[in-house]
Amino acid sequence: MKSNGFHIPVLAASVALALSLSSAHAQYSPNFDTFDPYFTLSGQLAGAPVAEQWQTNDISQSDYLGPIDGYRDPSNWALLGGLAVTTPKPYEVTASLWRNFTLPDASFAQFNVDFAITAPTVGHPARDSFAWTFRTNSPTESVPGTAIAGISFKPTNVDTGKLDIYWTNFNGDETLTGWSVGYGAIYSLQANVFDLGGASPYFTATLDPSGPDPKETIISTALNVSTPSGVGEVAVSWTLSDTSGGAPYANYGSNSILFQNYSAIPEPSTWVLFGVGAGALALVRRRKK
Repeated sequence: MKSNGFHIPVLAASVALALSLSSAHAQYSPNFDTFDPYFTLSGQLAGAPVAEQWQTNDISQSDYLGPIDGYRDPSNWALLGGLAVTTPKPYEVTASLWRNFTLPDASFAQFNVDFAITAPTVGHPARDSFAWTFRTNSPTESVPGTAIAGISFKPTNVDTGKLDIYWTNFNGDETLTGWSVGYGAIYSLQANVFDLGGASPYFTATLDPSGPDPKETIISTALNVSTPSGVGEVAVSWTLSDTSGGAPYANYGSNSILFQNYSAIPEPSTWVLFGVGAGALALVRRRKK
């Protein structure tokens, strides 16, 4: 197929601009290598503007940032869970880390992350649960937003080497997806929420495991029609399975969720620019005819 010489630049310019804006709007460190290692993620940017901070609801040292043996060294991984806890012990049944999107309350949002869940060790055999959750924008710096949809990974008694995958709706109802993840393996997760505040809000997620296994769609479902108008933040959480004895919880699991290449993109303006490029290309074609 022959090009007349300027169709491609018109579209390429709009694509380049869209990608540039998407990258600028994300404001996330893709693999955390720009952060100082051997530090807590939630305390890393204390005193910085709220939009640049990671927030947490757990006052204990439940998160960590730095190289993790056996996981793509020497890249820095963020970690939430028992591997990071020494003293004090966790004070929350569910500890969360979250960060706001650049444009709060977007009607569409895409979230990408590489993650792994470490296996529990003999010293702390309890097997805890982990989750990623889309929320509305935080009302204050230290208070999380309202959950819209989420993906959770829970230990199963059928196979102690795996965690079952559930999805959660706006009402907090959990549904077993029929999929699972294994301990120690790296997965690439992409989740999307569409048309929030519209007539047909929808939630999808794909999981791409490391190795030869193909990428799979693990969630594709309509959301409750009473969902809020849009997404403002995404959170990662760690939920204890053994809460005996009360806080601080001594029987926390040693398994943890590790993650890097974390991004929350794009904003609606990105897609508008793609539309502008496509429209310009169509106009050029009409003029040539």
